Amino acid sequence: MILVDKSVVIATMDNYELEDGNIKIGDTVYMMGEVIDIAQPDYISPQKYCYEKGKGFYENSNFKELINVEETVNQQQKIIEQ
Repeated sequence: MILVDKSVVIATMDNYELEDGNIKIGDTVYMMGEVIDIAQPDYISPQKYCYEKGKGFYENSNFKELINVEETVNQQQKIIEQ
């Protein structure tokens, strides 16, 4: 199963609970989205992929990999010190 909001895959799960009208997956409660009961391929990661009925899974063109700020700052510091 997947949780989708505005076509973006927000979470993947085997099960969920409804809590006060919200979707609870593990310890996280989502106040938005729609649960779609579909098997997802192993490569699907939340935010990185979208899903639409009739279109299936596709890459999210707005997705950007997160950067490790501490590592980037350390690299910049090394350059400055040279």
